[in-house]
Amino acid sequence: MWPRAKSQSRTRTDCGIGSLLTCSRYVHLLLLSAERAWACAMHIKSMRSEDDTGKAVTGYAREHILARLNKAAKYGKEVVELLSDRSGTNSSDQDVLEVQAYHASLRGTLLFEKQVEGVKKNKDVSKNQEAWNLCLSELAVAHISYAALLHDSKKDIFKDILTNTIDPSIRYAAYQAKISRTVAVSTVAQQSFPSERSELSKLVLQIWPEAFEQKQVSSSQKEAEVSGTVPDSIKWRGRSAKIADATIGQALAQASIAQTTLEEYLSSNQTIPSSKKAAAYDNILIAYQDAVDANRKAIEEIEKEGVDEGDSRMQDLRISDLTLNYVLVSWRIGRNRVLIGQDDGMTLPEQIVKRSKRSRKDDVFRKDKPEARSRQLQQLRERVVLYDSTLQSMDNLKSVRGAMRDSTFVAELDAKRSYFQALKYVTSLEHSDPLTNDES
Repeated sequence: MWPRAKSQSRTRTDCGIGSLLTCSRYVHLLLLSAERAWACAMHIKSMRSEDDTGKAVTGYAREHILARLNKAAKYGKEVVELLSDRSGTNSSDQDVLEVQAYHASLRGTLLFEKQVEGVKKNKDVSKNQEAWNLCLSELAVAHISYAALLHDSKKDIFKDILTNTIDPSIRYAAYQAKISRTVAVSTVAQQSFPSERSELSKLVLQIWPEAFEQKQVSSSQKEAEVSGTVPDSIKWRGRSAKIADATIGQALAQASIAQTTLEEYLSSNQTIPSSKKAAAYDNILIAYQDAVDANRKAIEEIEKEGVDEGDSRMQDLRISDLTLNYVLVSWRIGRNRVLIGQDDGMTLPEQIVKRSKRSRKDDVFRKDKPEARSRQLQQLRERVVLYDSTLQSMDNLKSVRGAMRDSTFVAELDAKRSYFQALKYVTSLEHSDPLTNDES
């Protein structure tokens, strides 16, 4: 049977330094009770969403969801009060900050669900905005606290909570509170952080001193690459487009940092194998893929609002979509060229298999032998796969909306594609074994 909150409150006072094990058990029971209540609410909500009726959750189901979330928030508050007694529980700063973030996320979820559906909106716009601002304040506490914990511990669990739960809720709540999409989630959290939580802010600053510092915004992508700041515009073949969503700008800032790191790594490690050089491209590819995904999500959201294609916001998103996809494909091709080797695979340097220099009984040393024909054919096959990947990336780039309208761009892309297509053809001819005359 799950313990009641009242009985736990009475027993808490008996926890001293000599009974830390007992206190830890109560903390676990409280956390399990909170998780049980939260999971019950989310299960009911998911079951109703699977019905796909398109209607808001109302009636008994909605009341049950809110009751479960309210109970989860109460359990979370019990944990905060319990661990706030440092002398009795021997809790660390990280423990207190983590339970504060956990309780704020539960409170933010409760306030979010109260507003997001099933409630008749008040005719007074100011009251609706006040309710969303209250929701934002709780989500801001959760965001900044989890971001500080992520910065301190580098654990993926905190990153998943921010990416999958907290940040999407902040973005939607900020939209309802009439905050522009161009404002980054981190900036919204900093602005919405409650001023009365001074003790919590001090605890956050002890773990992460830069938690409340706002990132500077650069006027162009080139300036952002030099300074590592967040750009507010992007250029494509003589045209400039504003970055319509702050998430895109943050991803581009991460890409700029990754590009600088990659250039430094390659310049200082010129003699390392090509496989290690190619592996160094992972961070920049991930960063640009995040930017492409964020731009695509922004397009989907603005399409749901019924915005016309001629709208300036939609035009900016289309330009940034093509630009980001082109840059992503360029870095992919660059990685493939590193793996292919010198001269883009036109030459295949002969590899020498080293033999042991130990002498035989007859005092005859073993000689080095050239690489086997089968190994050379395997390398050629691997190159063909890389050429196919490059050609497919270029073909996918043509499918991006707006690409085919630029005839000059398409002509340049076709010329580059023909270059790699010719390399693939030459490499495929070398696949043919002169002994068997079979082509791989």
